Amino acid sequence: MKKKVSIAVFILILLTSIIYIACLNLAKCDSVVVLSSSSFTDSIGDYHVVGEVQNLGSGTVDYVQITATFYDSNNKVVDTDFTYSSLSYMQPNDKSPFDIIDIHPTIVPTIDHYNLQVSLMQSGSIQQGLQILSNSSYTDSIGYLHVVGEIQNQGAATSSYNKISATFYDSSGKVVDTDFAFTNPTDVAAGGKAPFEIILIDSSRVPMVASYSLMVQSNTYAQISINSAQSATPTATASPIPTSSPTATSPPTVSTPSSTPVIPEFPTALMIIIGMSAFSVATLAAKKHVTCK
Repeated sequence: MKKKVSIAVFILILLTSIIYIACLNLAKCDSVVVLSSSSFTDSIGDYHVVGEVQNLGSGTVDYVQITATFYDSNNKVVDTDFTYSSLSYMQPNDKSPFDIIDIHPTIVPTIDHYNLQVSLMQSGSIQQGLQILSNSSYTDSIGYLHVVGEIQNQGAATSSYNKISATFYDSSGKVVDTDFAFTNPTDVAAGGKAPFEIILIDSSRVPMVASYSLMVQSNTYAQISINSAQSATPTATASPIPTSSPTATSPPTVSTPSSTPVIPEFPTALMIIIGMSAFSVATLAAKKHVTCK
């Protein structure tokens, strides 16, 4: 009996230790901060919270989720929604835009401000192989902003689904919109090049854009270096924006301070398992004590 109890106790302690170590690794997950955000209501009445997050940690992270809690003027919660960063995975120092959209027509008019929270997971290392060779921009006759450019696959394998994410900033460096596009073709052979075109179609946001940044990644490769992220100032044309162009309104917003890293909470399920393990050990010990009597 003593031998069985000892084995059971050993197994439970080992299990608890493994879970504890795994949780420590998760608790050490690299931090991600919200650098800036802003909000607006588009021409069809959808409410957008656009912004940018950055990985300040030492490892690659993925599944970076940004959750918004929406409040009315009385600070009462009226809705919540979430999205993931445009980059599927983020290397150290990588920045990625995001766009949270609330589409409820009865809720949008009541939104006065919002609060943002970030959660994420650790990821393995990502092989680098993509580079943005060049890019430029122009505004067309109907007020759309086009960002065109070319990427190259410098890896040894074909790069699939090459996604270019654009973050648009105003003159103060605050994010005012974001968009993305895929190369054409979407697959690029080793050493090959492919063009891309990102079109910002909300003409009410285009005049706010003073600069933009670009990041590229695919299912195969990440961008070669975070320092190679392209940034540029849009080039406007003399074409006037038609008076019939869609307009948007922007209710006042208050977002949480973005300088505080957000770390994933200690997983509740693992806490329960640890608690159950501890309870089992205590129960076995109690039974052993009764048997000894």
